[in-house]
Amino acid sequence: MKFSETLSPVCHRSREIAYETLLKKFNPLIHSQVKRFCEEHPYLKGNHEEDLKQEAREALWRADDAFDVDLVPKEYNTCSRFIAYLKTTIDRRLKRYLDKHYKYHTRHNFEDSIEEYMAPDDFQQQVVLECLLATLDRNERSFYHLHMIQGYTIQQIADIHGVHRSTVRKWKKSTFAKLSLRYKEDE
Repeated sequence: MKFSETLSPVCHRSREIAYETLLKKFNPLIHSQVKRFCEEHPYLKGNHEEDLKQEAREALWRADDAFDVDLVPKEYNTCSRFIAYLKTTIDRRLKRYLDKHYKYHTRHNFEDSIEEYMAPDDFQQQVVLECLLATLDRNERSFYHLHMIQGYTIQQIADIHGVHRSTVRKWKKSTFAKLSLRYKEDE
């Protein structure tokens, strides 16, 4: 039996009515989960909040489909178990959204032009930096842009790329090694 079927007898009639009842009951939870997720990933605020709320609503639908009330032991509160399962499902769904969106974003944004990676004012410094950045691979250029230009932390960059922090640290090490080696050669 689905969790929505335990809420009221009216829910047995229609799947849509059951979902609407669930949505009314768990809408505050959805908003708090999305808000918490946006606080953990500050670069998601603004445009993405509505998309994240929609993802969380879909997670509610799927959680209701997958959760079986009959499998909850009698000594446990069914509602508490469903809430815990729902939170996990929403988190997974929001992380999947983050992975898909930012993998696409980084794959397509960092091949545009070298100008977006440059911060110096002086023309000569720009030329030197352009030559240096040309020696970096895509991940190293992405790291340079996100960390040095935009000020993202190692953890935020790891979240954007969907990799572990140690991978980003390797990018940082190789980026600085290449830049310092090439800069010494150009002097």
